Amino acid sequence: MGNNFEVYFTPSAKDDLLRLLPNLQKKILKKIYWLKDNLTKIKLTLLTGNFSGFFKLRLGDYRVLYKLDYENKKIIIYVIKHRKDVYR
Repeated sequence: MGNNFEVYFTPSAKDDLLRLLPNLQKKILKKIYWLKDNLTKIKLTLLTGNFSGFFKLRLGDYRVLYKLDYENKKIIIYVIKHRKDVYR
């Protein structure tokens, strides 16, 4: 099963992830890989305004902002931050 998409993290997204507590890192990674496995089965949340072109993944008070590269089958993670900081 799966959709053959691969997950990529920008350097800043990796930094965002590493700043979090290990248990939160695990939860977020689990949700990102759940997204990868369910990409074609769920309704994606596309952002507008300054974040036009980005999709949002919610995990409690945290948000993961990503883009989809359909041509190269990539999910590119750009931002992993608390909801109060993510849109600044």
